[in-house]
Amino acid sequence: MNQIGILTDLEITGRAAEMPANPKTRQAVRTILFDREGNIALLNIAGSGFYSLPGGGVDPGESLEVALERELMEETGCRFTLTGEVGFVEERRARHCLIQQNYCWFARVEGEKGTPALTQAEIAEGTRLEWHPIREALRLVESSQTDGYRISYITRRDVLFIKRGIELIYG
Repeated sequence: MNQIGILTDLEITGRAAEMPANPKTRQAVRTILFDREGNIALLNIAGSGFYSLPGGGVDPGESLEVALERELMEETGCRFTLTGEVGFVEERRARHCLIQQNYCWFARVEGEKGTPALTQAEIAEGTRLEWHPIREALRLVESSQTDGYRISYITRRDVLFIKRGIELIYG
C-alpha cells in the first residue's frame, strides 16, 4: 500500500516534539465506503461538529482485512466488497508515545445497508452514521471541530485519505 502521509505534532500543534523512547505501535483500518447512490459513509458525533471515516484499531492476532470487516459491521452494519487501495498514513503522536499505522481502502456496500452496532458509549455521545457525496464528505471532515490533540490527528488523517480518494477517482 502506498504511503500518502506522515503526521507529526508539528503538523497538528505547530510545534515539533520528540517521540519518547519505545513508542507503542498500533495498526488501524479505515474505508471510503460507497453506497449505491455514490455517497460515502461518515460517522458524526451529534452536536460536536466532528466527522470521521468508519474504521478502527486492529485487535491482537487480527489481520487488517478481518479488522476492517469487524469495524465496518460495527460502525455501518454493512457488508461490503473491497474495490481498491487508498493508501497508508502514519501518525507519530509524541504526546501519547504512539505510532499509529492507518490503512485505507475503497469499498462498496453489498446488498442492503444494515444497522450499525454501536457501543453504549457511542450511543450516549450521539454517534450516528451519515452518507454524503465524497466532496461534501471532505468539506464536513475539513470543517470538523478539532479542539483536542487526538481529534486533530483523526481529522487530518481522514482529510488526507479523502483527498487521495478524490485524486484516484477523478484524477
